[in-house]
Amino acid sequence: MKNYKEVKNVLNWKKILSVGAVAGMIFGSTSAFAAKGVSQDQNVNDYKYANHVAFGALIGQNQAAHDISFVGQGAVGSKWSDQTQNAFKGTIQLQGAAGKLLGQNQSSANGTSQQQNVYWDKGSDQTQTSVNLAGQLQGALGLLIGQNQASQNLGLQAQQAAGKHNDQSQTSVNGNLQGQLAGGALIGQNQDAFNGSIQDQQTAGKGNDQTQGNGNINLQGQAAVGALIGQSQGAYNEAEQGQVATGAYNDQNQGAGTITAQGQLAAGVLIGQSQEAGNSSQQLATTDGYKNDQNQAVVGGTAQGQLAVGGLIGQSQSSGNGTVQGATSEGAKNDQTQVSASGTLQGQAAAGVGVGQEQASSNDTTQVSDVDGYKNDVVQVGVNGTAQGQLGGSGAEQAQDSSNTTTQGAATEGKYNDQVQVAANGTTQGQVGENADQEQSSTNTTDQGAASEGKGNDQVQVAANGTDQSQTGECDVDQDQSSTNTTAQGADADGKNNEQAQVATNATEQTQGGAEGADQSQTATTDSAQGATAVGANNEQAQAAATETQQVQAGSGNVTQTQNSSSVSNQLAAAFGAGISQGQSSSSTVVQAQSAN
Repeated sequence: MKNYKEVKNVLNWKKILSVGAVAGMIFGSTSAFAAKGVSQDQNVNDYKYANHVAFGALIGQNQAAHDISFVGQGAVGSKWSDQTQNAFKGTIQLQGAAGKLLGQNQSSANGTSQQQNVYWDKGSDQTQTSVNLAGQLQGALGLLIGQNQASQNLGLQAQQAAGKHNDQSQTSVNGNLQGQLAGGALIGQNQDAFNGSIQDQQTAGKGNDQTQGNGNINLQGQAAVGALIGQSQGAYNEAEQGQVATGAYNDQNQGAGTITAQGQLAAGVLIGQSQEAGNSSQQLATTDGYKNDQNQAVVGGTAQGQLAVGGLIGQSQSSGNGTVQGATSEGAKNDQTQVSASGTLQGQAAAGVGVGQEQASSNDTTQVSDVDGYKNDVVQVGVNGTAQGQLGGSGAEQAQDSSNTTTQGAATEGKYNDQVQVAANGTTQGQVGENADQEQSSTNTTDQGAASEGKGNDQVQVAANGTDQSQTGECDVDQDQSSTNTTAQGADADGKNNEQAQVATNATEQTQGGAEGADQSQTATTDSAQGATAVGANNEQAQAAATETQQVQAGSGNVTQTQNSSSVSNQLAAAFGAGISQGQSSSSTVVQAQSAN
């Protein structure tokens, strides 16, 4: 997972909006050549508002807002072409200070670059809309307080059209909302937010339709009351979408949404809180032929909340969502659909003395599809989800770690090939402790690959991983839970009328409850690997593997409990010839329960 500063350095505003240091620069151009009935419309709006309030001695406040726009439209040898570009920008910054040594800084940058080109086409429609929003609020009261907020919005959209009846539409929305509030003595607060969207569309042929939608949102809030308090939040969103269509009647749709919401509240002496979230989406679609349809949708979300009251308290949350989707189609009437959803919800609450909490979650989905032939259908769905919650009392140290990974690849060549891949990963972890040391770790991994060559091949792969872990500790409790779910599936078909189906399910549920002096540990590992190879004609292969593990521990008094479970399933099927049918099924169930009084 990248942080804000790394992303800002890597992108460097993509070296396109680098002249954004010149505030309020606007460049617009429009042109039409040898064209008839061409309508071009460009709108650029810019809104800025800044407010300063200072009361006391030695107060430094700084606000800066940046704005840049590049808008261009062109039409050459076209008829009935419509081009519309809209850019909206808004920045609101407010600062308030009261007391002695106070320093506040706010900086916001908005950028929009849009380009549309129509060449030898007839009746093309192009529409681009980009909205950049930034709102920042700071409040300070009392001695030695330093607050800093930085916000960046980036939008870059480009469209090219050649041929007839091409329709292209791009929409990009960026938003940052940051708020900081501080009270009493040595308090330092920092917030960083970054939004970035790059969209590119190219079409050549007849009747191509392309639509891209992108939304990036960051919401951050901080509040601090009391002496030595330090809070830091960093969030970034980045989405890149690219589409290329060549041929006739190609339809391409891409949608990406990344959302990050972070909130922190601290009250009472030595408190340190830090949150970092990253969302990244990249989608690629390329089609060549006739009546190709490609659909890609990505939804990512991260919500983090922290609450701390009293004493020596340290809290940290980190979340990363990443999705890469790529679809390549060549031939006729190819259909490709890719859907990915990533979600992470983390919550921490601390009240008392000497509480340390840490949560880390990572969601990763990679989907690749390659189609060559006639009437090929490919559908890929990947779902990742992680929910973590911690509540700590006096002397509690809690750590949760979760990782979800889904990798899917499908390649087909020939006729009437159908490929479907579905993968779902889910982890739920909860901890409650008092004088407790608790740690939970969960990893879900699914790897699926399907390759088909011939005629009328059907391939279906379904994999589901799930882990539910819960810990409750009171008094001197040391609890540890770890779960790993792994599924790897591979299918290869060569010949005619081959059918392959693979299903793998892994599920683990672990629960621990402890009283005084209890030491409890649970470990569960499930592994499934399936492979199918078919060469010839009319081969049928089916593989199914299911593993379920449930472990429960309850302890009271001086109790030490340990549970370990491991399940491994490996299936391989190979067929060569004609009219061969193969079926494999494996199931394993383990239930373990321990109780002590």
